[in-house]
Amino acid sequence: MSANRDSALVAICGRLVPDGAERYQRYLAGTAPLLQRYGAGVLAVGSGLAHPRCAEAWPISAALHFPSMDACAGFFDDPDYQALIPIRDAAYDRVNLAAFEVESWEAPHPGELICVHQTAAASCFAPAPGGRRLAVGRFAPFKHFPGAYAALRILAYDAELEPEAVALPEPDPGDRLFLFRARAPRSETRQPEGGLP
Repeated sequence: MSANRDSALVAICGRLVPDGAERYQRYLAGTAPLLQRYGAGVLAVGSGLAHPRCAEAWPISAALHFPSMDACAGFFDDPDYQALIPIRDAAYDRVNLAAFEVESWEAPHPGELICVHQTAAASCFAPAPGGRRLAVGRFAPFKHFPGAYAALRILAYDAELEPEAVALPEPDPGDRLFLFRARAPRSETRQPEGGLP
């Protein structure tokens, strides 16, 4: 699917506190109508997988898409979302979020292995052997998230592959690289488990 030039993707990876599941489900329930309000959706969501080139396998791994940077900012600035932040923060042990401006994106197929690569290097835009490019973006200055990365690419790999067999890009020092298997979305109006910032 093509997107408007100023479409936004938000990359998410995190882990919950040991007793955070109930609070996290409350948070997801609260964010579902906000996603609809701002025309947002889940590009890909799944549980993190171990790989030699990934520093960590994040239990919550996802990418959200917004129709514009304005819609993305509106979502996070919305008073209804702001009211959910204490619940979100109490649910998570750690969560990392970053917003990127993209010219186009493509949805993965269920079961495909998804690599999210956030980097400060322009090499992020180079081809990746064996991977199908779903999205490429540049960091969008955004008050809610720090600007640690200049660029993003999201790659999809064959669903038949085992994680350790995926030829992921060689990360530069300081890059964030995480891998997960895409779950099938439940619907456009219901938020999948484990896929919100």
